[in-house]
Amino acid sequence: MILSEYISNLQEILKDHGDLEVVYSSDSEGNSFHRVGHKPSIGTFYEEDQEFLSQEENTDAINAVCVN
Repeated sequence: MILSEYISNLQEILKDHGDLEVVYSSDSEGNSFHRVGHKPSIGTFYEEDQEFLSQEENTDAINAVCVN
């Protein structure tokens, strides 16, 4: 998903349901849920390594937003 799609979905939820608490699932099976505790950060996502390095940690091109 790209950032504009994500924001559009969030804006629709905000419009329909108000200012809700934001939580995330620890895995795809929903084994536990936690509050989102950090502001989004930008950096580089290396899909092949399943690694994300924040802007401060690397000099490669920024290609992703980490939401938690």
